[in-house]
Amino acid sequence: VLDIGFVNTLQPHQAEAEDQETWDQSGAEAPVLNMFDYVMFGKIYRKTEEGGEVHVNVSFGGLLMKLSGSRKEFDAMHLDDRIYILASKVSA
Repeated sequence: VLDIGFVNTLQPHQAEAEDQETWDQSGAEAPVLNMFDYVMFGKIYRKTEEGGEVHVNVSFGGLLMKLSGSRKEFDAMHLDDRIYILASKVSA
């Protein structure tokens, strides 16, 4: 079982627009990285709605993900947004 979340920045007190183009991989810049087993950076490339269900497609450097749910669940996600997926193993 995995615990998965999405954020638009890894900086705890920083706005999305302030995220930098480069990254210090030591973990000193974003302690949130140490709380998860796996982190990927991606871009929302498609958002559609059919029959009251919203579909959001995200590319993580070629690894594609399609999320589906209600409009309320994906209201904060917009086309061309840059997002991080954070994942942790909860149990076997």
